[in-house]
Amino acid sequence: MTTNKISFHFLLKDEEGYLIDSSYDANLPIQFTTGKKELFPAILESKILPMEVGEKKSFSFTPEEAFGVRDES
Repeated sequence: MTTNKISFHFLLKDEEGYLIDSSYDANLPIQFTTGKKELFPAILESKILPMEVGEKKSFSFTPEEAFGVRDES
């Protein structure tokens, strides 16, 4: 299996557009090795792999695909 080391910056926002987290604040991109299931949510790797170097893209995930449904209790 061929693996590649990939790094990327991210902004994480909620459904109302409020910023939750960002790799830009500390200028520390996320790094991972493809095929090792290092990303959470796992679906993210499948969205990043077809991208070209320098390409910018937005992704939306359902709660079930990401961190789960919010517990309102």
